[in-house]
Amino acid sequence: MKTGTCSYGGDACGPQAKLIGGVCRKHYRRMQKHGSYERPELPSACEEAGCPVTRETDPSGQFKAGRCNRHYLRHVRMAKDKAMGVDLETKVCPECHGSMARAVRRNSKYCSVECRTAVAERATREAEAKSATAAAPKTCPVGGNECGPQVRLYGGLCSKHYYRMAKWGSYELADPVCEEPNCEISRSTDPSGAFKSSRCNMHYLRRRRAVERVATLGQRICPQCGTDMSTARRNSKYCSSRCTQAASAAKNIKVIRMRIRIAGALRKARKLNNPGSAPFSVEAWVALAEKLENRCTYCGKTVDPSDMHMDHIVPLRRGGPHALFNMTLACAGCNVSKRDRPLLFEWAPVLLGGKPRWDKSAPRGKRGNPWVPAAWRDESGPLPSVLAQAKDHPELLRAIRVTEAFFNGQGEAAA
Repeated sequence: MKTGTCSYGGDACGPQAKLIGGVCRKHYRRMQKHGSYERPELPSACEEAGCPVTRETDPSGQFKAGRCNRHYLRHVRMAKDKAMGVDLETKVCPECHGSMARAVRRNSKYCSVECRTAVAERATREAEAKSATAAAPKTCPVGGNECGPQVRLYGGLCSKHYYRMAKWGSYELADPVCEEPNCEISRSTDPSGAFKSSRCNMHYLRRRRAVERVATLGQRICPQCGTDMSTARRNSKYCSSRCTQAASAAKNIKVIRMRIRIAGALRKARKLNNPGSAPFSVEAWVALAEKLENRCTYCGKTVDPSDMHMDHIVPLRRGGPHALFNMTLACAGCNVSKRDRPLLFEWAPVLLGGKPRWDKSAPRGKRGNPWVPAAWRDESGPLPSVLAQAKDHPELLRAIRVTEAFFNGQGEAAA
């Protein structure tokens, strides 16, 4: 690498790898900063007004930028404060009303130790004077010597007469009535003799217990009616038995509705004297619905469980029993169009070519028959083609067999 020599310092600057304007970097920077290749003389005394510290007498030995170490650090701190938006020069000391530029820290309340000491001494003197004044006994103008010597008067009165006037508007002891609604117990009629906080003893204890429970368990609201449950038992979930029953009914409303429908169908079957009727549980019906995957037996459509109907395969009006083997799932359209007509005798499901009653495009036969004229069975029973078509739908095939077995057992002819 080629080196050069400074034109000003010569060999004293040593070999230079790069020259700037013909001189070394040191002399180039001196010329740029001070206008001369020579180093300027550093100040020997602190530039701050009233500071006698010099470079030789600075106890820290860190005389920088024309300032002693103390003023240099203060200058740097003030520059940082201004950069952060804190200007201590414009801030006023609350004691001497001077500038806070002399403060030791950024968050100092006073500009110097002297101001802070003066404030503390004045506060001590005021506290001693106040204590000496408060120690002198005072007399209540209403009760006089009966109230005894008072350390402090409230509005010129002792605490007893002051609170009586503030609460009841009189210096005499009143006979208040319990603040709780529908409670007429007063201080004189309270059987416990412990009338407190404008409440009889019973309501006072109940309120205190409610406050303690709120502090321990938090504010509790009845999830059913929204009333406050502060006075309820610690482990209560609802405010009353009525809300408990209502919440239980709302939680099991679907089960209750299914139980009502099953019981109603059983009563109807018994009224019609249908043999073979037997009650079954909601759980058994739910298990059957889950087995059928909430799918309609007659059209194969998947419907929401709340919209499914409990259909009797052999209608109750045709003598069908109210039993679990005679029950199946049906959508609203199929159940309404089927009505009380048995399968393949008077009605065929949509899967086998029948059209729903509500289909206006379906041609009408005699007597307003909503079905397309067709034969789905003969004297021997369902046609093989119909059974082959229903083979892919086990529940529909079961419904056909239940219907045929029922009517063949009764010896009825096909419609």
